[in-house]
Amino acid sequence: FIHVNKLYDTMDIVNIVVDTKYRKRGIASKLINYVISLFDDLENIMLEVNENNTAAIGLYEKNCFKIINKRKEDKLCQNKLNLAKMPEKRC
Repeated sequence: FIHVNKLYDTMDIVNIVVDTKYRKRGIASKLINYVISLFDDLENIMLEVNENNTAAIGLYEKNCFKIINKRKEDKLCQNKLNLAKMPEKRC
């Protein structure tokens, strides 16, 4: 499943989950592309990911997302990366 929030021309991808036995089949990429196709007014597509989640970062980079910011957390939490989808021409 994919969970997104949309407000005006901005969509935030909150969560993407694919059962472990179905990973590496392109399902997450299809979910991302499908939900983007539902809206024709999107200017910004954003998400946040744990900087240690290399599998998710790879997925997002494959789908034209680029790191735009690194948010440092306190000692108890992980650092987070903010990513934004780039126009296809710059992908």
